[in-house]
Amino acid sequence: MKLRLLAAAAWAAAFAISPAFAQTKTIRAVMHSDLKVLDPIWTTANIVRNHGYMVWDTLFTMDEKMQIRPALAASYEVMSPTKVRFKLRPGVKFHDGTPLNAAAVKFTFERALRGKSVENAQDRRAGRSSSPGGPRR
Repeated sequence: MKLRLLAAAAWAAAFAISPAFAQTKTIRAVMHSDLKVLDPIWTTANIVRNHGYMVWDTLFTMDEKMQIRPALAASYEVMSPTKVRFKLRPGVKFHDGTPLNAAAVKFTFERALRGKSVENAQDRRAGRSSSPGGPRR
């Protein structure tokens, strides 16, 4: 197992310093299973979470000592038990060039806090739907 990790690290290091690799715009990854959905709010599957970490950034991350550290959030202030003010890292943009702002963070929190996403996905898999359009097949 350690030999495999060492070989993978050596391979990654060799290609990371290669000028050809620096110009490549395709990332290929081998996953342990297929992705059934791409939206981590719709499922609790680890494969979707892991894929999400490769695609999206988060407000906070954990360092090598498992300490919470800012990522997209440059800092934060707890205003009350139900309110937190985040200062966002400047210069961050979405893939289309739109700047990351408070409205985008608020939208993401509200979407996650609706609390229906996982239940809706389970209903759809069972052939039931809570949406007006009915089940998707």
